[in-house]
Amino acid sequence: MSEVRWIARLGAPLVVASLAFAASGAPPGLGLVSLTAPAARALAACPTGPDAGGAPAHGAARPPAGRRAWFTLTERMDARGTLVGWRFRSGPLATPPTIDVEVGPESFAEGPDDGIAVLGRDDGATSVVDVIDVGGVGSGCSRASATSRDVIRDAIRDAATGDVFVHRLDRLTRADLGVVRIRGDRLAGGAAVDIDAVGEPAVPPLPADERFGATWATRMLSSTDGRTLAIQSCGATACRTRLLDVATGGVTTVDEPPHGELIGLVDGALVAWAACDGLPCQIVRIDAATGATGTLSDAATAAVLVGGDGRPRIVVEEPRAGGWTLALVDPADATRRTLASPNGLKLRPHRGGRTEGAELPNGWLRLVPADSSGPAWGTDANAGLLLRTDDARTADPATDPTEVR
Repeated sequence: MSEVRWIARLGAPLVVASLAFAASGAPPGLGLVSLTAPAARALAACPTGPDAGGAPAHGAARPPAGRRAWFTLTERMDARGTLVGWRFRSGPLATPPTIDVEVGPESFAEGPDDGIAVLGRDDGATSVVDVIDVGGVGSGCSRASATSRDVIRDAIRDAATGDVFVHRLDRLTRADLGVVRIRGDRLAGGAAVDIDAVGEPAVPPLPADERFGATWATRMLSSTDGRTLAIQSCGATACRTRLLDVATGGVTTVDEPPHGELIGLVDGALVAWAACDGLPCQIVRIDAATGATGTLSDAATAAVLVGGDGRPRIVVEEPRAGGWTLALVDPADATRRTLASPNGLKLRPHRGGRTEGAELPNGWLRLVPADSSGPAWGTDANAGLLLRTDDARTADPATDPTEVR
């Protein structure tokens, strides 16, 4: 059965979603805050110094005592079914949310990594990016904030340096303005920084290409080793991807063959969906240097990149008679083994999505009931379980799997 997947995976920046959502109440002790109008810091600044338990300055790379974290972005619809905004919730793994805010329709979130998430929002005049501590010492606060008069479509943080990469569009013409880099030391002060003033050009604007038509969504993703940043731009059915060497600044373009959304970037190769109209769909490996392509799955309905066994692998969900099956696939050579999956549970990718994300330990993945549609993390998460790919151990989604031995 064919399913549309662009909105589900790239939906946060696209104002074309049409799924209904009924917002649940904020948890006890946490007030729901609206950030749909003011273009200011979303949350209180994180504390620093001895009283903060040794928390570093706002732009520092890695917070001490950081915890794994989760986030969800859920749609807010009016009575006519029009998207009016999103609800961003986030907190340490296996705990209630420490952040619960409403943001406008042109909003996005990335991460979390090392307990740090990136939240972007726009009020029609100014775009704002907040680097939020959702799992560390100052859980629920903003480590850094940056603004732009142009429209910020995506932003991603380099966990090793604290640098933030920002992709923008011209507010009037919607022309692509490329990607700029904000150095971590520029984010070390308490006040919001002006991206237009401090951003360093990193990737030039995307040139027009009739093979892909209009660009509907742009997404950034880091390689598994953190050395490369992928900037993927997708048209109606196919994408092209530019790869930035974070250390040297060199840019490589992968546009042959046209491909679908990225699942991951591993050992110099793109792991991506093929350029399909819907699901099931092939999953392919494209060597960035040579363009050589291999098939990792002939027909999949979901996929996520996981660690475990000493190297990155992907878990794919594939249809079969009367249901589906899970397989663990090595992207280097397409070798695979079947994973035991409890009946009635489907794969829920925990990384790489625009509407939810979670930091699970290497080798762990999330399974949810087939009829699951609501948020997969937090206190109102659906039933299901966590599965470790190495040994098929399971854990309740309300627990931190790092405690499972």
